[in-house]
Amino acid sequence: SKATVSVLNCAEDVIGGQGAGVSERGTTPTHPQTMPSNGTVAAGDWVFLQFQDERRNLIQVVPGQLLRGTKIDAKLDLGALVGMPWGQAVAYDAAAQKLVASEGAQTASDVISKVGVEAGNDNRTLVDDNRAQKTSIGKLMKSKDGSTAAIEELIAGSATFAGKTKYSQEKYVKKKQKRWTFGMTILRPNMDLLLEHYTWKKTEKLMGLRHDTLAGILHGANIAAGESTVVFDTACGVVASAVVERTGGVGEIFNVLMPGRQGTPFAEQNAHFLHHVEWGKATVKHVTMSKDFAEVAAAPAGGAAAAAPASPTPAAPKKGGHNAVDFPSLSQDAAVARIRAIGGVDSAVIITNHDPEDAFFALLPLMGGSCNFVVYSRYAEPLAQLQRCLRKARVAVSATITENWLRRYQVLPERTHPFVNMSAASGYMLTGTVVHSDHPKSYWSTLGKPPAAPTEAEAPPSSAPAEEGEPAAKRAKTEG
Repeated sequence: SKATVSVLNCAEDVIGGQGAGVSERGTTPTHPQTMPSNGTVAAGDWVFLQFQDERRNLIQVVPGQLLRGTKIDAKLDLGALVGMPWGQAVAYDAAAQKLVASEGAQTASDVISKVGVEAGNDNRTLVDDNRAQKTSIGKLMKSKDGSTAAIEELIAGSATFAGKTKYSQEKYVKKKQKRWTFGMTILRPNMDLLLEHYTWKKTEKLMGLRHDTLAGILHGANIAAGESTVVFDTACGVVASAVVERTGGVGEIFNVLMPGRQGTPFAEQNAHFLHHVEWGKATVKHVTMSKDFAEVAAAPAGGAAAAAPASPTPAAPKKGGHNAVDFPSLSQDAAVARIRAIGGVDSAVIITNHDPEDAFFALLPLMGGSCNFVVYSRYAEPLAQLQRCLRKARVAVSATITENWLRRYQVLPERTHPFVNMSAASGYMLTGTVVHSDHPKSYWSTLGKPPAAPTEAEAPPSSAPAEEGEPAAKRAKTEG
């Protein structure tokens, strides 16, 4: 329908300096690292290792454990990474037979300058007949120590390398570096890297979330430190973890688990990865719903919900190593009482693969005035239906459906251009702001839902039926 998508956002991922495009496991450039001045890798920390061939592995640094799956025939002890700063480039020292800190991988121009080969002016006379390379594969395997010795052997044995242009020479060296050289960079885990890592393993469970869509969700909900947020996440808990990371561990986060539905208990394993977040300050509470939330929130202030103690129930201890965190659990009544005490939450994030209308209106009584909300779904039609309900009920303003699409760019001198393929299947977001109301039940009656039956004390006194055709004002006056 025409009202399905109101705004179209464009996210561009710029790739610079490499010219090799996008790899199968990630983008060419490394992600920027926000490091404190004394931030170093400790034993037991989880780290991302960004290899020179654009692979990225998530491992735990355990002294004595060996790094496997590398291109060199050597035993690499991960204990050598302990004490290195985040963002440090690491290389292999063949003499010492261990991993050492380095200044970074040599660029293609540095390798060519070291060999001392001049560039040609034209590639039109070159013929790719697989006979230009004289170096045997056996000789290259003997020098497989991760250094640039194999690249130098290939350049010396190539009969056509000297005739190539400068750009072609650098492109050739970059391609060979990915296969024969060893180098990596230590990256500190964050939700951007974790989401990209999870995407290759469980795309369906993540409901098609991309890093640009996750950023749009945090922005649309106005997630900030010190605010209270209610989260309903069925995407493996990555959005709930991103909310905690954005708040910096300061604020209250109510992670809702709906009855009979596949909610995510926050995915505590992310606490082991995101060790830069001060989890001790994070007030994260699991809220298990036992009945309809609107029914509990509409109860009298002095009822059972308000009388329920707000003291959390300790969760069952979980097995974990470094930075193991156990978050408390609250009953539904205790959570409603706590949210009432603070005047409603400031932000609401709903990531659901079920009907978003049911989830939104179940959590609506918990949202305070001017609460910013984001509802994410893989499909546009359920959000369009919810948008029409919000406009009809007049409980929210600026209800807008947004779709993101991502296109990567190559940035090189005289060769800057977008890539042909782009990603456009990352779901839809419904954003808006809740209009404050003191009567949550009025939402349901406005939407045409059956109102609750009045009690005997609330029932009006019986009176004779009004005559047919009698005006409404006269009927009210007569009944009064």
